[in-house]
Amino acid sequence: LMSQSHSSVIDAGLCPGSQEHRKNMTGTADKTTVDLPMIDTVFTEVPDPRHPFGLRGVGESPIVPPPAALANAVHAATGVRLTRLPMSPGAILDALNNRE
Repeated sequence: LMSQSHSSVIDAGLCPGSQEHRKNMTGTADKTTVDLPMIDTVFTEVPDPRHPFGLRGVGESPIVPPPAALANAVHAATGVRLTRLPMSPGAILDALNNRE
């Protein structure tokens, strides 16, 4: 859910100290379970040989794929490649209007 929100509705940027911040907290809402289709989660347990107990993180990995999947879906549907977040409907419309 967090990754979906960050890729499509939350506008984040860099401040002068290079720390991420949200430019605008109004008008944006994180997505909830009612906004997304059912997701089947499958955990594959493969021990990490670099960790003394073989532990691996499970929360960080799912953050990466959704923005790329959304960008590829928009590209496949429109021919426009989006390279900035958020990929909101307005950003998609702007990209369509400004394509060469």
